[in-house]
Amino acid sequence: MGTQNNYKRTLAGSVGAGVGAIFSAAGRTYYIIEHKTTTAYHNAGESEKVIVDQIELGRDSSCQIRFDESCETVSRKHAAIVRDGEGWKIIPLSQTNATYVNSVPVQGERLLNSGDEIKLSSNGPVMGFIVPQGAKSLVKSIGMTERMNLFRKQALAPYKKGLLTLTILFILAIGGFVGYSIITEKEHKKEMLTINQEIEKKGELIAEQERVIAEQKKEQIALTDKIAETEETIQSLNDEVEDTKDRMAAEQKEMEERIQSAAAAEKEALQAEMELKMEALKKESEAAKRKADEANKQLANYQQHFKDQEAAIKKNEAAVAQLVKEKAQMETEANMQETATSSSSASTKPSSEKTVSSKQHFSDIEECYSAVYYIKMDNIVVYDPSGRLLHQFDMSEFVGGTGFLLDDGRFVTARRVVEPWFYYYSSAIGKDSRGNIWHFGDLQYLANAGWKVEANFTAYSPAQTSFKFSSTEMTKKAQTVYSYIEYKPTRYVRRLADATVKLYIFDSKNSKDDWATLGKRDQLGTVEGLKYSSEASLSPKSGSDVIILGYPFADGYDNSLYVQPEKRTNTVNSPDLNNVGVIELATKRYYKGADGAPVMQQIDGVWTVIGILGHTDEASDRDFAAPIDNINM
Repeated sequence: MGTQNNYKRTLAGSVGAGVGAIFSAAGRTYYIIEHKTTTAYHNAGESEKVIVDQIELGRDSSCQIRFDESCETVSRKHAAIVRDGEGWKIIPLSQTNATYVNSVPVQGERLLNSGDEIKLSSNGPVMGFIVPQGAKSLVKSIGMTERMNLFRKQALAPYKKGLLTLTILFILAIGGFVGYSIITEKEHKKEMLTINQEIEKKGELIAEQERVIAEQKKEQIALTDKIAETEETIQSLNDEVEDTKDRMAAEQKEMEERIQSAAAAEKEALQAEMELKMEALKKESEAAKRKADEANKQLANYQQHFKDQEAAIKKNEAAVAQLVKEKAQMETEANMQETATSSSSASTKPSSEKTVSSKQHFSDIEECYSAVYYIKMDNIVVYDPSGRLLHQFDMSEFVGGTGFLLDDGRFVTARRVVEPWFYYYSSAIGKDSRGNIWHFGDLQYLANAGWKVEANFTAYSPAQTSFKFSSTEMTKKAQTVYSYIEYKPTRYVRRLADATVKLYIFDSKNSKDDWATLGKRDQLGTVEGLKYSSEASLSPKSGSDVIILGYPFADGYDNSLYVQPEKRTNTVNSPDLNNVGVIELATKRYYKGADGAPVMQQIDGVWTVIGILGHTDEASDRDFAAPIDNINM
């Protein structure tokens, strides 16, 4: 049996909470009571949303969840469900009939969890306690008409004797609220108009600067063409000068031979002819040289102009980045003002209600952008087994990947981003100093033979922070699912290793170990990391929506000042993890460049990482992600 508690019904818990649910619904949560037993007042399967902080269950007419007199084992006031912080607890009120949760009698009080089964007495009616998940758990997701009906039933009905007084007070409260809202709304609209005008001006400045940058870039392209054309002209003129010199030498030799073999009377005439020819050729050569000198001066002017334009573009890009930052800050402040205005009645909430910290975690997906980095590969270095540097390949034109910062300080990406030679063996990476063409497969061949292959990277954040790291610094788990392939390295690479080594490739769809992590860096201290959920990553719900933030084909990354991930949606395809332990998504949303992107869901109103995007090749019809829990292995 239940024991007497210090429970007491309060106006704050019912009427106060009900008013808060109507006028300050943002941030407030609710639960659902589902009836599993048919009684005179309720049918099995019927459910009711509860928006107040305090309800009573029993046969008394003041109970919000009421049962008829045929329910003899249900007391007049049998039990109460009361908000407890961010959750709810059940308190038995009856001295004669027990209250059960999941078939266990409640002594004193007990916290309720979503899915719990409540039973009033051993033979009494049974109900389910359900807490909606995500955005649907908020009172603001319920329509205003339904909220008003629930307020009347759950907040006013228990006070029938004072209903008229309460109704009058409620009407007066609404009238006062409306009057206050009208005044403040006018002031707010005026203030928001000014802010929006400033935002619009910033947008116009950004558009103008971007137009200028576009014109400057067009001019740079034209200059590049002029420089190439001038260089060709100079080369042609230099060739003409050399050709003239060769002709002069040939003519002089021919004339000298003729003079030697000519008669004495003819020698003077031939000598004069030779001098005239040499003078003409000399003038021709000098004219070509003058043209070449002028072309060189023009080339120098073009090159200087190009450098000036490049500096101007960088300056303008920095200005645009600053304007974008200021505009984003103004928009954030405007949104905060909107939020503050929409919840201005929050000060009337009961003092017992807890306030959620605004710094708890990201509730808007755009707030997550600063923690999502574009990973740019700088170079790949190959060392022989003795540690001697053999070759270095410039990889600045290679499409990189995506990484993200967690709130525990770790930096996470996909292993295929930091060691692509285990995934893309046929891709060419360039020529070495000897002119030999190399492929990723050649790098894996040497790595498997005991050589050190190291990739170096720079990671860039939309918050304009960056840091460098290498593949050898990353923590990785040896992937267990792979297959051997037929691959023949170049003769040069085979001579280097002088070993028989099998080449293997990781199965993209079996990518549960496709992850790599890096310990926290001091440079990341200014960027707030993303929340992650190991539990949610191991049991994703089929049909639930996810958002992926990444840089497909480096879209979203123009330079270190222009970094912003693309936001794309997908859906979980199969309940829980699939047969190879990965999160399987319904469609393909990404390509190379978004490898390593965070796969996120909104859990309890907070954007939370559940997976690491790994499989984005063009052959697949869907995306796959490694559960974020795997990084703890």
